[in-house]
Amino acid sequence: MSNFEPTTDQLNAIDYSDSMVVIAKPGSGKTYVVSEKIRSILPDLLAHQGVIAISYTNKASTELKKRSTGNGINQNSSFFGTIDKFCDVEIIIPFLSQMWGRPTEEITVTKISNLGEEEQKPFSDIQLDQVSIDDLEAHLEIVKSYFQKGLLFLETNGALALYVLTNSAACQNYVRSRYSHIFIDEYQDSGLEQHQLFLKLKELGLIAVAVGDADQSIFQFSGKDSKHLLELAKSNEFKSFSVDINHRCHPSIVNYSMRLLDEGASLLNADECHVFYQSIDGNQESIAAWIDARIENLRGQYDVKKNCEIGILAKGDVSGSLVAAALKTKHRYFVKHPLEDHFSLWARLFCQLLTYRFDKSVTAQEIIDDSPASLSRSEIQEIRKVIRQLRMIKQVDLAGPIVAIAEMLLPNGRTDEAVHLLKDSLTDDLANSFEPASDDEVQIMSLHKSKGLEFDIVFHLDMYEWILPAKIPGPNSDFDNPVYPSLEQDIKLHYVGITRARKACFLCTSSRRGARDFNTGQPVARNGSPSDFLRINKLDELRKPSPF
Repeated sequence: MSNFEPTTDQLNAIDYSDSMVVIAKPGSGKTYVVSEKIRSILPDLLAHQGVIAISYTNKASTELKKRSTGNGINQNSSFFGTIDKFCDVEIIIPFLSQMWGRPTEEITVTKISNLGEEEQKPFSDIQLDQVSIDDLEAHLEIVKSYFQKGLLFLETNGALALYVLTNSAACQNYVRSRYSHIFIDEYQDSGLEQHQLFLKLKELGLIAVAVGDADQSIFQFSGKDSKHLLELAKSNEFKSFSVDINHRCHPSIVNYSMRLLDEGASLLNADECHVFYQSIDGNQESIAAWIDARIENLRGQYDVKKNCEIGILAKGDVSGSLVAAALKTKHRYFVKHPLEDHFSLWARLFCQLLTYRFDKSVTAQEIIDDSPASLSRSEIQEIRKVIRQLRMIKQVDLAGPIVAIAEMLLPNGRTDEAVHLLKDSLTDDLANSFEPASDDEVQIMSLHKSKGLEFDIVFHLDMYEWILPAKIPGPNSDFDNPVYPSLEQDIKLHYVGITRARKACFLCTSSRRGARDFNTGQPVARNGSPSDFLRINKLDELRKPSPF
């Protein structure tokens, strides 16, 4: 956004100095707004003070930190990171032992689901992927007994942080004295405990800023819900701002995305249509061949300088893997690593270290700076040396050095399950999870993984009936009256996919599709009928058959 002139809406949001909600549409410059707000706050704080800046991913957090602290702005004692890390390093680990006593063993983080069958029985009445503060308090004595033996449970992380913040005067005093503001980005993907924690921090006197877009809430399956963002927007405790001008996408792409959400949406003036529909006679491999044959022409047509500015996005791994296997154009197929779904401190550090191993733009000092450990100059030099050696070690030999680094940076965060996941994965192609695409590689990934990214050209796959939106037979296998189990989420997922495209978006389908059998999971071939989304809200008026 180097040549970008802030809009009035952006400036109003930046200049407002109290608690607020920013509803930010795709391409509207929300990171600019948040980073500029933080940059305006930090110079007025004392050296021991800072802000809390929560992002959904480590990558997004690193980007926000760079943009908020560049050109001489000191981050002071600010926290930049994910909500899970904040709960661990700023609340649970430093203050829980003051409340419950120091554990007899070194703290290890595990999952309740990893306990033995008998040990799991006391937790059988709670939903482990959405443990509430009420659930925690009903099982407090048993959670406390495990902690005193050195065990923390990942499933209770959010509720436990809220419990500590609510009941520990020392924690409250620490937070009040150190932090002036709490920023949470992607608030539409907040769970209940994160929402309650945010409100508690505001109650303690921090200025609270929530940023998000309910239309991009695509993680409801993991207990996240946009209703928390909408509640804040209606609350008298927060002033609501809308930053809704999409500076990223071609106007025709903006129009298509908005009519997807609302048939009566106001449309922008668009001299050309850059949303195209392409139906291929064949299957996903045939789609790959079609892309191969046209990619150079499309690069010239839309002035795309590098192949990495082209994204192929799929709803699931079936189409993604089939296209990746068939595409002859150099590409990288990004797959989610099991460590990314393990929200322990060590798992997150392992991901950072593996990213460092493959991504030359990441520095050893950035990883050290992200650690909560208090280190001497000589310790920092030694750890920096060990981290740098990761780029010279064979992949299969990485486990030992990575665990050693974790023991130095996070001695209280040991998680044996994360260690096992690390060791088990070292024979896999880790580059597909942690190495960024080179300039000459087209990027293939899931629609969920594309959240927060942008491309000059997007090929949006899986525009099939039964897939997007997901559709299942009605009661008694009634195919004539199917059920849409996740219609609202699928509309938002489609919206996210479309709005990743800056210059052109191709909605792709084929007459046949590879799939997995609903009951056995085995590969099967299906007819590839077009998606129901192609027939709603008069969207056919806002797209064209591909002329390429």
